[in-house]
Amino acid sequence: MSDRRLHPRSVFLAPASAQLRITVDGEIEHWLDTRAVVISSSPCTCGDELLVHSLDDNGQMTSCTAKVMACEPILGHPARYRVSLALTAAPAPARLDGAPVA
Repeated sequence: MSDRRLHPRSVFLAPASAQLRITVDGEIEHWLDTRAVVISSSPCTCGDELLVHSLDDNGQMTSCTAKVMACEPILGHPARYRVSLALTAAPAPARLDGAPVA
């Protein structure tokens, strides 16, 4: 019995959905309705889905979900990237019980 594992095993039959929180500040180069171009220090892959937080004129934070449409490097040092985004309004945050957060 020397070759037996004592811990339980897990098998994933299909890709699992997950969330990852990475905070990256970016400079907004252009924002018009549902399109934005952001200068970032991190590259993105086309099709990535992001959550974008920004402050409006009244200092209130607004959130949008964004899908990366393009990402191109900008020559220079440090490395920066021009990221084109398609934006949609983000759903309101909710607590674990599903109630909206005020």
